[in-house]
Amino acid sequence: MQKCRDCNSSIKTGELVCYSCGTPVEERETTQTVFGKRFKLFLTVAFGASALLTLASIFVDFTPPFMRCLMLTFILLLIRSSAAQMLDKKRN
Repeated sequence: MQKCRDCNSSIKTGELVCYSCGTPVEERETTQTVFGKRFKLFLTVAFGASALLTLASIFVDFTPPFMRCLMLTFILLLIRSSAAQMLDKKRN
């Protein structure tokens, strides 16, 4: 249960305004939403690094083979898009 920041009265879930003083209630993000955003950021960074490694594998020999890099990039793209969809469903 949340408390009002101005008058410290109890506020039920779903209320938009404090019934005592009329102060608008700030909605907090749940820990699942925060974790989801961080995970999406991690997947975005990993996808970008994988895409760069895929491009580098065309021109340089000391990187993994091109097909492995391409498959990893494709898999990370699918995971990233599904994580974004799940995060949007939790918000709505």
